[in-house]
Amino acid sequence: MQELGLRAPYLRRADTRPDTSARSGGPSGCAPLWPQSAWLSRAGPGARIARIPDALPEPEIPAPRAVGVDECGTRKGRHYSSALVDIETRRPVDLLPDRETSSLAALLADRPGIEFVCRDRAPFFAEGASVGVPQAVQVADRWHLWHNLSEAAERAVAQHRRCLRALVPAAPETRA
Repeated sequence: MQELGLRAPYLRRADTRPDTSARSGGPSGCAPLWPQSAWLSRAGPGARIARIPDALPEPEIPAPRAVGVDECGTRKGRHYSSALVDIETRRPVDLLPDRETSSLAALLADRPGIEFVCRDRAPFFAEGASVGVPQAVQVADRWHLWHNLSEAAERAVAQHRRCLRALVPAAPETRA
């Protein structure tokens, strides 16, 4: 805490704080702040504003129609969980502690309004979505669509490499 003479010109209101510099180790304030805890815990004019969000009711969040499910690593290579996201609002719906078919199926069964499940190619997500919401349409997410397309293109180019070499004219040799 600074000396009163140093901070007085910059005060916006009267300094009503008790002088705790002697108890807290001097002007530098390097000692623990436990003597000042009683003063710090007093509710001031800003405390009412801080309580306003607590008094507001929770907003009504509609049940998701389309959800995306993917795995996320809480400890890379050691522990993976599953995240469920509302595709339309891009808000997280739930975080499952594991990647098991049964836990995903139970979570999806509690939400009967789901029409679309966007997922990757993992078999446990496919089975969990089929068991949990059998009426929902399962689709691949955009990243996996592009990944599948690039793999198919690489395979096609590798299989037809000879045909492609015949179409490309040989480069002229240059002499130095």
